[in-house]
Amino acid sequence: MIEILKNKKKESIFICVLISISQLLRTVGAALNAFALTSLIALDFRQFILYEVYLLGVWLVIIALDSSANIYKMKFCQEIAVDIRSKITSSLEQLEYREYNQNSVGTYISWLTNDINIINEKGTLKFFDIVKGVTGTIFSVIALFAYHWSLVLVTFISLLVMLAIPKIFRRKVETASKKSSVANEEFVARSEDILSGYNVLLNYNQQQNLTEKIKSYSIALMNVLFNQAKIEAKVFAAGFTGNIFFQILITAFTGALAFKGIVTIGTIEATGALTGVIFSSLGDLSNQISSIDSVKPILEKFKHISNISTADANRDNLENYSREIDSQNSSADVVYQVENLAYNYGEKLVFENMQFTFEKNKKYLILGKSGSGKSTLLKLLISYYDDYQGSIKFYGQEINTIPKGVMRSNVLYLEQQPYLFNDTVRANICLGEHFSDHEIVSALNESGLICTEEFLDFAVGKLGSRLSGGQRQRLALARGIIRGKRIVLMDEVTSALDKETALTVENNILSNENLTVIAISHTPHKETINLYDEIYEFPEKS
Repeated sequence: MIEILKNKKKESIFICVLISISQLLRTVGAALNAFALTSLIALDFRQFILYEVYLLGVWLVIIALDSSANIYKMKFCQEIAVDIRSKITSSLEQLEYREYNQNSVGTYISWLTNDINIINEKGTLKFFDIVKGVTGTIFSVIALFAYHWSLVLVTFISLLVMLAIPKIFRRKVETASKKSSVANEEFVARSEDILSGYNVLLNYNQQQNLTEKIKSYSIALMNVLFNQAKIEAKVFAAGFTGNIFFQILITAFTGALAFKGIVTIGTIEATGALTGVIFSSLGDLSNQISSIDSVKPILEKFKHISNISTADANRDNLENYSREIDSQNSSADVVYQVENLAYNYGEKLVFENMQFTFEKNKKYLILGKSGSGKSTLLKLLISYYDDYQGSIKFYGQEINTIPKGVMRSNVLYLEQQPYLFNDTVRANICLGEHFSDHEIVSALNESGLICTEEFLDFAVGKLGSRLSGGQRQRLALARGIIRGKRIVLMDEVTSALDKETALTVENNILSNENLTVIAISHTPHKETINLYDEIYEFPEKS
C-alpha cells in the first residue's frame, strides 16, 4: 500500500493537507464551543453570539475542505485503478502461453475489477481515514494539553490500549481477505463458464441450470464474504467498546478537574468533543488498520504474477535474432527436423519416438485420432511448450534455445476457431501495428479473401460474428502473411466449417507456393489430399 501511495506522492500529500486543515478547524470549533458555553454561564450574551458566528464561519470552511477532499479522493482512487491495471496487464504481456493459460479469463477480469475495488475501498480510502483520525487526534491532544497536562496522560494510556486491538485480529483478517479474493475469482470464472454455455442449455431445454448454477455460486461467495464480515465486525466491536469506555472515562476525569477549579466548566464541552474525535478515530483505527492489512494478499498476488513473467522482454535482441533466422531460412531447405521426440503431461506419456522432417514451402498433413497428441506437436513446433525430450531443430537450431518471441515472429499458428476482436477488419489485421491499406488488402487477397479497401472498415462484431467461418480463417491467415510469416501450423482449421467453405480455405492455403504448411486433421477431405507433399500417420496410443 505504501508503494502505491509513493507513486502518487504529490496527490496523496495534497489530499492529506486538505484533511489535516479540516481536522485543525474542527479542533478550533470545539474550543469555540467551550468559550461559548463559558460565556453563557457568565451570562455574557454578546460574547456568546460572537463565538457562535465564528463557529459558523469555521464550519463553512470545513464543509468546503471536506467536499474538495472527497472529490480528489475519488479521482485519486481512479488514477490508482488505472495504474494497477496497467501494471497487471504489463505483467500479463510478459507471460508465455503456458503461464497465461494457468488462469481463466474470468480470473483476470476479477483482478482488474473486484480486486482493484477492494484495494481502493479497503486500502486507499482507509489510509485517508487513518490520516483524518491521526491528525484529528494530534490536534485534539494539543488542545487537551492546553487545558491540563493530566488530560493528555489519560489519553495517552487509552491510546496504547486502543492500538493493541488490531494486532489481536490481524492474521484472521488477512486470511479472510485472501479467501474472499479467491472466492470472487472463482465466482467470475464459474459464472462466465455457465453463461458462455447458454446456447447449449437452450438446445437441450435446460435453461433452468443457469439460475441453479449462478445461485449455488452466489451462495458459495456469500458464505466466504459473510465470514469476512463477521471477523471485521468483531474488530469493529472491540474498537467501538474501547472508544466508548475511554471517552466516558476522560469526560468524567474532566468533570473532576472542573469540580476542583483546575479547568472551567466550559472545558467539559470541549473535552467531550475532543475526546469524541480521539476515541472515534482510535476506535475506527483498529478496523482501518485491519482493513489495510486485508489488502496485502491481493498486492502479493499481483507481485507474484510479475515475478513469473517469462516472455522475451528485450525487443532489440529479438530483432537481431530474427534477422539471424531470416538469413538462415533464405538458404536452408529444412525448416523443422524432429528426432526421437517424446512428451509427457505430468506422468502421462503423450507420444514418444516421433521422427519428422518438414522442408521449406512444402505441405504436410498429419493424420491421427482425436487425443493422440497432434495438437501438442504443433504447440511444440511454435514453442508454446519446451519441456520435451529428444530434439526439435528449427533451421538447424534446437528450438528450446531460440527465444519464443522469435518463433512467434516466424511461425503462424491457426486454430480451429480464430479469435477476432469486436472491431474493424483493419484493426484485427494490424493488432496495434501500422500497415498501409494496400498492404492489408494484398494480405487478405493472398489469403483468399478478395476485397477492396472499403472492406477494411467493416466491423466484424463480437468474436467475428458478422463474418462467415471461412472469412474468419482467411482473416487470421492474413494476419500472419502481412507480417511475413511463411510457416503455417494448422490445427483442425477447417473442421468446424461446411465442406464447400472448408475446401475453399484449404485450396487457398495449400496452393500458395510461398508457404510451408503443417496441418493436422482426423477428418481430411479427399478433394485436397493430393495438394499435400507428404502425409504422416500419427501413431495410436497403446
